[in-house]
Amino acid sequence: AVFLPAGGALVTLGVAAPDARTATLSWTVGAVAVYLGSGWVGEGWRGLRDELTLAPLLGEWWGGVLARTLAWPVVAVVAPVGLAGAVTVLTLLPLQGIDPAEAALLTAGTVVLALGARLLREMKSNLPVELLLPIITPLGDLSALRVFVWQFDGLVVVLAGVLTMNAMPTAPAAALLATAATTCCTWAALRRTGWPLRPLTSRLRKA
Repeated sequence: AVFLPAGGALVTLGVAAPDARTATLSWTVGAVAVYLGSGWVGEGWRGLRDELTLAPLLGEWWGGVLARTLAWPVVAVVAPVGLAGAVTVLTLLPLQGIDPAEAALLTAGTVVLALGARLLREMKSNLPVELLLPIITPLGDLSALRVFVWQFDGLVVVLAGVLTMNAMPTAPAAALLATAATTCCTWAALRRTGWPLRPLTSRLRKA
């Protein structure tokens, strides 16, 4: 749990630091810390995965699926990260080179991205057999690389997302990118349950 406030502070330092050399490193390390720190609340998302994939032994419970499995992890992550970020901003005032609203927007986008990556990670089940098929290239068999990316897909999303956000010209553009990436992660995570589009939408609508 200590990773969450530490990650929030590092992300805030990264987005608000005037020195670009240390800003990217702090931002990236902070995002990874938030991602790792959110692992302890991932049981709720694994519960959603099991509820959508396993046979209901005691009958189906159609009430509040999303609230029961998504709300608590989000609150448990956002609260300590937001508090640490707010304290960090107060210690850095006045900010140099960035508006406090833009810093808050970038921090929020980073947290949302980390949550989307964590959801993608927790909704995995068994390794798909097709990933074990060989990928023959002049450099050799690259199937192990594909398995590695599958195993650490959440971490890959966080690293790639933060570096891409850092390259965006404005804070709103970076936040929009984080939102789009999180939406893709959420959809891919739900699709990992094996439900077709319409039944899945109907199932979640009854939640």
